[in-house]
Amino acid sequence: MNPYEIPEGRSLVRVVESDEAARSTLTRVLTEAGWECAAYGSPEEFFVEDAASDPGCLVTSFELSSRSGLEFQLELLARDITLPVVFCSEICTVPKVVRAMKQGAVSVVEKKRGNDYRLLTAVREACELGGARPNDTIRAKRAWLSLTTREMEVGLMISRGLRNREIAERLGGLSTKTVQ
Repeated sequence: MNPYEIPEGRSLVRVVESDEAARSTLTRVLTEAGWECAAYGSPEEFFVEDAASDPGCLVTSFELSSRSGLEFQLELLARDITLPVVFCSEICTVPKVVRAMKQGAVSVVEKKRGNDYRLLTAVREACELGGARPNDTIRAKRAWLSLTTREMEVGLMISRGLRNREIAERLGGLSTKTVQ
């Protein structure tokens, strides 16, 4: 896969970055590689100005001025915005990366000199997911994350092939109707 080859069809890369210099650099790298970009200084600006239904992806940072990038990602989920997310950040701690991926991020790229190839590869992969039709995997992750802890437990037991009666017994004597 060549990250410098733009996928067929229109893909808009949204850059949401509160640091003006970083936003400018990201936008320059992406546009020089042939991507159409829209740059926003904050999540609020993105929500007001962007038509998130247009295919493409979103590149953001863990460190935003108004909220964390992870909070921004959760708000995207809450608003049912299905854009694939790529985090490009200076501080990529393991807990942040794990949480971002669990919340549906496509990739996390460390923001440092010489990482353009990794960024462009991640954006290409994200845009291939963010085509005209919503990504089923992202929708499934969002649906899973919307479940309560107990509902997740039941779902895992069902996926292991347990019957409703067995699940009810294992979860402390629930009725099979409750499990259903």
